[in-house]
Amino acid sequence: MVRRVHLLHEGGGHRHADGDDRRRHGERQHHDGFGRGRRPRRDRRRGDGCREQEVHRQGRRTAGDSGHARRRGDERGLPALRRVHARTRLRLPRPRDLGRRLGRHERGDVDRRVRPGRHRCVQRSCRLPDDGRRVSAEPQTGDDAMTDDAATPPARRRRRAPWLIAGACVAVLGIAGTVLAVTWPASSTEGGDAANEAADVATTAVTRGDLTERVRFNGRLGYGTTQELGTTLGGTITWLPDAGAVLDRGATMFRVDDDPVVLLLGALPMWRPFAEGMDDGPDVLQLEQNLAALGFFEREPDSEFAGSTAAAIERWQKSLGLEQTGSIEPGRIVFAPAPVRVAERKLQVGAGAGPSVIAVSDTVKRVNAFLPPNLEPIAPVGTQVQLTLPGGGTVQGTVSAVGAPVEQDDDQGGKKLKLPITITLDDPAAADGLDDVGVSGELAAVRREDALLVPVTSLLARTGGGFAVEIVEKGAVKTVTVELGLFADGLVEVTGGELEAGDEVVVPE
Repeated sequence: MVRRVHLLHEGGGHRHADGDDRRRHGERQHHDGFGRGRRPRRDRRRGDGCREQEVHRQGRRTAGDSGHARRRGDERGLPALRRVHARTRLRLPRPRDLGRRLGRHERGDVDRRVRPGRHRCVQRSCRLPDDGRRVSAEPQTGDDAMTDDAATPPARRRRRAPWLIAGACVAVLGIAGTVLAVTWPASSTEGGDAANEAADVATTAVTRGDLTERVRFNGRLGYGTTQELGTTLGGTITWLPDAGAVLDRGATMFRVDDDPVVLLLGALPMWRPFAEGMDDGPDVLQLEQNLAALGFFEREPDSEFAGSTAAAIERWQKSLGLEQTGSIEPGRIVFAPAPVRVAERKLQVGAGAGPSVIAVSDTVKRVNAFLPPNLEPIAPVGTQVQLTLPGGGTVQGTVSAVGAPVEQDDDQGGKKLKLPITITLDDPAAADGLDDVGVSGELAAVRREDALLVPVTSLLARTGGGFAVEIVEKGAVKTVTVELGLFADGLVEVTGGELEAGDEVVVPE
């Protein structure tokens, strides 16, 4: 802690309270800190300048200024006391933060002429305030703290200023040179510089061909989604097929009370019984087509249920061991659009029959994928697709179906419209042993035929709008304005400008 200091030489003519020149309490008279004799007494008047010493000593009370002391002495009726330094004892430590708070030049302000045994101090200028009291000699902080320039003698500052100015000029010139080097145009074509530049740049040839867009996507290879099939017949399940079995037209799907429930092919479900006297309809035509395919109907199928239709049904019933009635009750047959594969048994043998007996799927492995709806024009039915299977093998496929856009969950928990597509493998055997696995695919669609093409990376944006490319011509780099068409697969179609196939355009290295 920095304390205030005792004031030196405050009037030698004052005596102690006992009336003589004896020293009280071990106090003694001091010469000033620079070895000179006692100065003659000088009245301290308002505004006089002086030098005051800071003594860094812990535990010492700060003496008041002389004027205040005299007033206190007068109030007590005692002679005024003369101020001297606190008597010398053990050398006290300096504040630990003195070296940190004072710079190199500030530390130079510490008076090195103090004699051994004296307390070190910092000489500070002070003045007498208007009321006659001295300004505190505590260290300055904040805006009042000394700076290097304040502590450095004026002569040294004058000697150092030219060197500082010269260094600043060199730095400014260096920065300016760097800026000029960076911003100097790289497309200059004058003299040897243009030739050297043309030799150093990377180029690629302008080509003419089909602009093909490639779209990469992920899908799932398997038998597709499943569908549950059952019957409206009442009874007990007495037989079920194994999972993986393929059921085609005329096959027994399962048995109820030991009678077969038969699979037939068609888009319409069975929604009424088939019997003589029924109204004509497309479902009758669908039934006759199946009976003809199985070899039981010998006439041309139509939508009328006639005697020939009833006769064909009886022959079919006989082949299955059913009662020959010439009619078919609901639940005895099930229509499906195509042959199916048994994916799962939904009931066990002995359970009561119902609408969900087995789950079936497609018999052929396909890839199901979803694309953004805006890609529908490049993925029509018949489009070729390259698929990458688990393990790195590839196989070709063909888009076999494109559905209507449907909502799908996205990564953010919302909904997005997606375009479902189905891809059939050109070689189904390539997927043997694979089921319900992820694959990746790539669609390739020609967006423009016989187009003039340059890499997208060769384009330069012009300040006033539009684009340009740089070409190497006769050993020099030349800028050519171009008009652009479609973008696809890292290439862009050039529809206008002084550019021809075979020109060498500059590209990033």
